[in-house]
Amino acid sequence: RKKVTYSVKKLIQVFWKAILFVAVLAILGGGIMGVLAKKKQVTTYTSHQDILISHAINQSSSSNDGNDATNSLVMADMNMMPTYESVASSSEIAEIAHKKLPKNLKKKYSIKDIQSDVDAKSHQQLLILSINAKTKSASDSVKIAQSVAEAMKERLGKIQPGAGTVTILSRSSVADATSKTTPSAKKYAAAGIALGGLVGLIIVVTTISIKESRKK
Repeated sequence: RKKVTYSVKKLIQVFWKAILFVAVLAILGGGIMGVLAKKKQVTTYTSHQDILISHAINQSSSSNDGNDATNSLVMADMNMMPTYESVASSSEIAEIAHKKLPKNLKKKYSIKDIQSDVDAKSHQQLLILSINAKTKSASDSVKIAQSVAEAMKERLGKIQPGAGTVTILSRSSVADATSKTTPSAKKYAAAGIALGGLVGLIIVVTTISIKESRKK
């Protein structure tokens, strides 16, 4: 077998060529993935509207029996919060909310759209239900969340007999809406850089291995 030797200069040249090749593929991969992410990106806006659901409490009662009754009533309301979540997300509430929307939004969103765009969440140890509406428009999300809150105030007692009174808390606004853009261009670019670098490294190692085997 012929003994293959390399000079230091040759080794340095091979090393830098390999590094450059891997870097180019990494940058290329990051760029391609970043562009793809930008084309697929969608920004959604979520509006949060809180409502309070509770029974009136007689504040004049100071006896132990009165306090016990008050505590029992509050606990009963708290236990009902998961049920109110389901009601707020129901088709019946969505239908009422749809009727309360401005004319242009009635055409833009169907009853099913409202039902799928709205998510209601209760809070542990609180009588507050958060109605969250998510669409591609901040103003639309606000109007939908508010219409669902109004529908709950109007219809909850009929849907769930014995339910507490609904009070709409501080009304949501466009400024309060939160936005989220997906997918993340930065994450896609980072994945592309890693993938491109890996492919480049594999090609470099494979190429060197093939050249070495031919020289032997």
